[in-house]
Amino acid sequence: LKLQFLYLIASLGHCKNLHMTYLPWLAAALALPASAYRVIDGPVKTAGPIPAIMDGYDVMGFWEAGGGRSVKGNPAINATVVSKDRDGTERAYAAYFASEAAKANFTSNVDKFMPQYGGFCAWGACCELPPQWPWSAEWLGPPAGVDEKNKGWRVVDGKLYFAIWTSYVDKFFERPENVRLGDERWAGWFGSATEGVVNVGCFATGTYCTDRPQEKAPALL
Repeated sequence: LKLQFLYLIASLGHCKNLHMTYLPWLAAALALPASAYRVIDGPVKTAGPIPAIMDGYDVMGFWEAGGGRSVKGNPAINATVVSKDRDGTERAYAAYFASEAAKANFTSNVDKFMPQYGGFCAWGACCELPPQWPWSAEWLGPPAGVDEKNKGWRVVDGKLYFAIWTSYVDKFFERPENVRLGDERWAGWFGSATEGVVNVGCFATGTYCTDRPQEKAPALL
């Protein structure tokens, strides 16, 4: 798409009456970020079973007014989220929803509603460093508290963050620079702060993934 814009800019350069009108708009379009995720609503071909993100909870529940809530999604109401890992492989993840309305909202703007750092613990992403902690692009991830007991989520500045427990959400937001540190570290792993591996197996109610990383989601065929 960007190449098409560049070609159009070059073509308009030969037209003295038009290029000054359209060039600012085209430059702004080039500055727009590329979509990090894409959604497939329907059958997909993969190299294996597709795991559910966020332990099968409906991501849209965490966005609800009043601090959000933890609600299990219905596997029958689903969409496939595709994201690239460190080597550029497109991998498939299943998102479950509690209603068709929730699914429609999510699929209308997947980049907005997907959690930051793939839904792994934000404190771990920013501040748990080697050698004490194993987290890396190949070893994810810090666990997330997706259930009502642990309540490890918060929406801040229009973005959804997770941590293992509420206290670690608080800890993450104590210092504004933690968001920058988390963004930079994640982008260093995957090239973008809003792309990469998605959490399908590291939760406060199960495995913490400290002894081994979560298994990779299947590649899209």
